[in-house]
Amino acid sequence: MLGTSKLLGEYLLHVPEFVAELADPHTLAKRSREQYIHEAAEYIEWRGDPEARDVAIRRLKRRAVLRLASRDLAGGASVEEVGRELASLAEGAVRAALDSLFEENPPPRGARFTVIGMGKLGGEELNYASDIDVIFVADGRHKATIPWATEIAEGLIQRLAATTEEGQAFRVDTTLRPEGKNGALVRSMDAYRAYYERWAHPWEFQALLKARPIAGDESLGDEFTELIRPYLFRTELPQESLREIRGIKARIERERLGPREDPKTQIKVGAGGLIDVEFTIQLLQLMHGHIDPRLRNAHGTIPALAAATEIGLLDLEKGRWMVDAYRFLNRVRNALYLIKGRPTDALPSDAQEQDLLARALQYPSPGARNAFIEEYRRTTRRARQVCEDVFYGGRLGRSSATR
Repeated sequence: MLGTSKLLGEYLLHVPEFVAELADPHTLAKRSREQYIHEAAEYIEWRGDPEARDVAIRRLKRRAVLRLASRDLAGGASVEEVGRELASLAEGAVRAALDSLFEENPPPRGARFTVIGMGKLGGEELNYASDIDVIFVADGRHKATIPWATEIAEGLIQRLAATTEEGQAFRVDTTLRPEGKNGALVRSMDAYRAYYERWAHPWEFQALLKARPIAGDESLGDEFTELIRPYLFRTELPQESLREIRGIKARIERERLGPREDPKTQIKVGAGGLIDVEFTIQLLQLMHGHIDPRLRNAHGTIPALAAATEIGLLDLEKGRWMVDAYRFLNRVRNALYLIKGRPTDALPSDAQEQDLLARALQYPSPGARNAFIEEYRRTTRRARQVCEDVFYGGRLGRSSATR
């Protein structure tokens, strides 16, 4: 741990007793979503002071990451397990903070409020460095509902994202809401319905593919899920929408890839990177989800790729290439964060840093660095080939239901 991860070394300075806990095999055991939610609730329930509860959530995050990352570095956690457990940790933190806010600021009569997880949080595939993407939904007949819900949403963001000497729980990103940063932080169900019916762009429906309720009123969360489904899976994706989604991807690559950066070493937006994989499968979901429920019900990237392969939208080899790329690139991204202690999406250019990264990824020495670089190049080359064939080349396939 100490020889590999700057981040875990800093965490251990704050939690030195964790070294002794490593001797207990239960410390590094897998944890379920329910366990994370229960643990988060326990952390705050006996603390009456709001500030003390905020500190407790940050301590919970640090200890949970110590447990999970230790197992990860030891080779005992798959990238899917890391993504699911980090998402469950985030969900537990959101629920705990929300429960505290409800106690401090009770809802108006009949008001309902729910938090919708988006992006990697919604897909249960978080990285160690991930923000959590959310949108907020409120409903109720009382005119005070939206002002109250906005106070709750603002308080939730502040409590999770504020940085103190105990660190930060989670950075919260709300820009996937209608109209982005310029839009209302909280909307009613009727307001969401009107927006998606009249003004939403294709990329906004693409962002909703991973949407799932994570906290708040469960019935309202289910209603929101039902609300968006018809907009995501129309009978046919218009050519104009296809062009716009392709244009959005090109713009992301232009804006996030610096003029001096090598696209072959950029994990997220480079050639064969995570964006190539995600946009390819999401376009297949939008185009064919109205035909096959397996595409509609797959929130995560890997389950969606498996569904597309099973249906016949991707052949077995190309489907495997994309799954391998998604797993591999997320493992690399996670390892880089643990090594450096900060988010980075570029492979290190220094040979010693590359060797450290390769060993953190379990490549045997000698020759660890060369074996890693060879696999990185092969994996991204194959993912880019599939992206060019399917996303850009128009080979979008036909599911077995249409043949």
